[in-house]
Amino acid sequence: MKNLLVFILLSLPLLLEAQSGNTKPVKLPKPNKVWVFLLAGQSNMAGRGIVEAQDALTDPRIFSINSKGEVILAKEPLHFYEPSRVGLDCGLSFGKTLLKGVPKKVSILLLPTAVGGSSMRQWLGDSTYREVKLWSNFLEKVAIGKKYGQIKGILWHQGESDANERSIPPGQTH
Repeated sequence: MKNLLVFILLSLPLLLEAQSGNTKPVKLPKPNKVWVFLLAGQSNMAGRGIVEAQDALTDPRIFSINSKGEVILAKEPLHFYEPSRVGLDCGLSFGKTLLKGVPKKVSILLLPTAVGGSSMRQWLGDSTYREVKLWSNFLEKVAIGKKYGQIKGILWHQGESDANERSIPPGQTH
């Protein structure tokens, strides 16, 4: 327990720095050299894991955006829609793994849109959930992605909000 407390106290400055938006805006390479991936879904994609020091290390070829929509070097936590619940997600590790197999001239832009606890029905209906209009926000990030590069994929991690009988519309089956 003592080690966990020490770990949390040492990690706190990293979390506070990431939340405060102190990461400086940067300039991206030309759009034909930027692969864009949208990160969507709920809590596991939005990030709930403990952010460790190595998670805050940046790579000069992996970018994201801050809450103001400015392009920054990507570091965890990527998502910023739930400031009191930020944490480690799978986006940056995906980007780092992908870089190992793409041409050296390619950079990656990760665009966060996930909001913890949101259901598929809320996304499709463009509901406002935790002060985020889900589908509209996603489309805004698609527009940002098209501006800065080529959209290559969507990483969607959905879970518990759609994993029970109550979430299935009447008359439908699994």
